[in-house]
Amino acid sequence: MKNNIIKVLALSLCALLTAGAVSGAVLAMGDNENKENKQEQPAVSAASDNKEKDKEVSKDETVYVIAGADGSVKKIIVSDWIKNSLGEKTIGDSTSLTDVVNVKGNEAFTENGSGSRVWDAEGNDIYYQGNIDKELPVAMKVSYTLGGKSVSPDELKGKSGRVTIRYDYENKQYETVRINGKDEKIYVPFAMLTGMILDNDTFRNVQVSNGKLINDGSRTIVAGLAFPGLQENLGIDKEVFEIPDYIEITADAENFSMGMTVTLATNELFSQLSPDRLNDLGDINGSLGELSDGMKQLIDGSSKLYDGLCTLLDKSGELADGIDKLASGAKALKDGVAELDGGVEKLQDGAEKLSDGLDTLASNNDKLNGGAKQVFESLLSTAKTQLTEAGLTVPDMTPDNYAAVLDQVIDSLDDEKVHAQALKTVTDAVEAKRSYITEQVTAAVKSQVDAGVKEAVLAEVEKKVTAAVRTQVEAKVTGAVRDEVEAKVTEAVKAEVTAKVTETVRASVSEKVIMAATGMDKASYEQAVKAGLVDAATQGTINGAINAQMETDEVKQAVTQNVEAQMGSDAVKSAIEAQTDAQMQNDTAKQAVLQNTEAKMSSDTVKALISSNTGEQMESKEVKEIISQKTTEKMNADDIKAIIAQKTEEQIQKAITDAMSGEEVQAKLAGASEGAKKIIALKSSLDSYNDFYLGLQSYTGGVAQAANGTKELKAGTDKLKSGSSALSDGAGKLYDGILTLKNGIPALRDGVTQLRDGSLSLSDGLKEFNEKGVQRIIDAVDGNLSGLAERVKATIDVSKKYRNFSGISDGMDGQVKFIYRTDGIDNTIIR
Repeated sequence: MKNNIIKVLALSLCALLTAGAVSGAVLAMGDNENKENKQEQPAVSAASDNKEKDKEVSKDETVYVIAGADGSVKKIIVSDWIKNSLGEKTIGDSTSLTDVVNVKGNEAFTENGSGSRVWDAEGNDIYYQGNIDKELPVAMKVSYTLGGKSVSPDELKGKSGRVTIRYDYENKQYETVRINGKDEKIYVPFAMLTGMILDNDTFRNVQVSNGKLINDGSRTIVAGLAFPGLQENLGIDKEVFEIPDYIEITADAENFSMGMTVTLATNELFSQLSPDRLNDLGDINGSLGELSDGMKQLIDGSSKLYDGLCTLLDKSGELADGIDKLASGAKALKDGVAELDGGVEKLQDGAEKLSDGLDTLASNNDKLNGGAKQVFESLLSTAKTQLTEAGLTVPDMTPDNYAAVLDQVIDSLDDEKVHAQALKTVTDAVEAKRSYITEQVTAAVKSQVDAGVKEAVLAEVEKKVTAAVRTQVEAKVTGAVRDEVEAKVTEAVKAEVTAKVTETVRASVSEKVIMAATGMDKASYEQAVKAGLVDAATQGTINGAINAQMETDEVKQAVTQNVEAQMGSDAVKSAIEAQTDAQMQNDTAKQAVLQNTEAKMSSDTVKALISSNTGEQMESKEVKEIISQKTTEKMNADDIKAIIAQKTEEQIQKAITDAMSGEEVQAKLAGASEGAKKIIALKSSLDSYNDFYLGLQSYTGGVAQAANGTKELKAGTDKLKSGSSALSDGAGKLYDGILTLKNGIPALRDGVTQLRDGSLSLSDGLKEFNEKGVQRIIDAVDGNLSGLAERVKATIDVSKKYRNFSGISDGMDGQVKFIYRTDGIDNTIIR
């Protein structure tokens, strides 16, 4: 079922793209035809309404929907083409259009009431256009979001951010159809193709749901496809397959601006389908798809089983070789473990003897260490007494801290140390003021940064203001140039219209004068002249009478009225506008606009305006906030932070240098201590005794540690003896088990061989059953289409019935398409 739906949708897209191209050509042709619109002739007597003749003609209708940027309908224009394939003289027609105009030809019609009319076709096709006030079969709504927030088209102008444009289509044209004993709404199956062109300077990262993108480098062409109502018609669960009924475009926009969009709606796709092709899709078992998938999985599994068993059989030889090697290794392990057990027993006896001897030696450690410590403490006490008598203040010294205490005294008397201490004191004092120094440096840097930011923002603001003013100036200049061009075009068109109207009126006057003078119609008279049956005098008299009639006030007034009527018609106005547009595109007009624009931009008035607007912008709250924000951003930049840090460090180092050069610090560095030499000699003698004292402690500590280690060694050898015995027993059991495994290898190979042969038979059997049984059934029935055929038939029937929007005669064949054109969203700023 899903495959058939996909085929239908794919066919829809192809048909719609073709229809879109044809519609574009028809629209262009319609514009050209409007320019060639001739004056409507008076109605003539209608022929009888013959329905048999109507069957030989058809009506091709195009409905143009002019809509706002949000999809709201502003105006509906309908263009009808009656195809007179058999060249009938009269054609019966029915329409609810108003302001009907023949847009190609002079054929007139006679109205018979209630929209019925008869066209005096004279073998020609009829092209006419009119207006209508009627609900469309498909309503289109266009919504916009910016940054996830819903906005109106006007609010979106000139904005930047992530934009979403969504086209929702609501199908309102349906019929109630009886399907499987139940009344169902079947909508006319319209396909909606929406297209737009996006400028790559404005839009980036464009995405579209239910559509395609084409990017030529400067523009992105977006085409989306939707089928409103088709999901309900086919009764398909959206969880199984979702038929799109909307189009959504997302993009990153910069200064949002977008041109018009065009949407084509047509039901021609389903109208061309034949329901007879669906008669064999009705009653099919829905489980065939599941059966097919299951068979594929089963066949794949059996193939993998056979491959795995082949691999197992191939590797069983390697397994047997490995087990042989494992058996040899197990025997060697058994013999080695037995030898290890005997050696561990000897190690256990030696560890016990070593432990007893070290315990005796360690018992005298405390006495040796105590005596050495008493001697050392006596020496340290004597040294402190000597230092105190020399006028130095030192703390009590111990064997642990005496070296550090004496080094500190020596360092305090050294010139470099005194200098270092002074430097540290000064540095600490300056560092205490680091925050203040940093603030002063930051303020100075910020002043410079702020000035630079203001200068850059001023240039940017002046550029934008100049661009905005130029846009206004160019618009005014363009309007003035266009007025001049339009006046000249109007004068030329009026001369052409006057000539054509005069010619038409002269033909009518000639007909009357000839009839009055000769009793012949104009064609017969002209034939008689050619045949030489009318003398020159008579011809001169008739021509003089015609010229006299043309000079009468009545005829001149008729010519003037017809000319004014033609000049006031939409067709002539459109022609004037088109010619004006064309001339505005030539180099002369463009050069005039450019020169005038440049001249005005160079004037003192415009320059003053730019300067004034720039000054106002710079004083605005918004620009001031931008300057503040950019200044803050620059101050937070790594390079500015580095500059501040560098300048701060320079100021700190300068303050330290100045303080170190002062008199107070220099006085402290004046002298050096002679007593440092004596203290260095004292420390040297104490260091000698300290080496002996530490060596004695290391010796007694090693004895004690060795005694403790031998106890742990004895305990470990006991555990090792217990473990080696267990290892010897385990190695014997391992060897016996490996022998059993080795003896069972031949039986394993036989079993794997039988299992492999069986799995091959299973795989071949499943493939044969799938090919000759399951797949033939699945090929005969393509999915579960039960009930879908009736819905598709109903959709085709409803589509074939919907042939026209504005009205059509009974028995006349027809087709209709709708073209929606939405307004663009312009971001032009007028100041």
